[in-house]
Amino acid sequence: PKDYPVKNVLEWIDAAMGYADEVMEARLLGGDAFMYKDLSVIVSHLAGIQNVKRIVIYTNGVMLPSVGWLQSLKKVIQ
Repeated sequence: PKDYPVKNVLEWIDAAMGYADEVMEARLLGGDAFMYKDLSVIVSHLAGIQNVKRIVIYTNGVMLPSVGWLQSLKKVIQ
């Protein structure tokens, strides 16, 4: 597996959003999403985009998020 630099991922998101009026569901997947060290940065970025209505993280359950990660996620969605 290859981790793409978070800068590139955020640029791809922004480029895709340039073509969308609204995104009903942004899906983050690929094996176990929680293994990607910058997942919280991507979730925060998506949460800051007004026309993204829902963010879904798919996981195969091998690696569960830490309590700290969940607390930081809670701050993003409030």
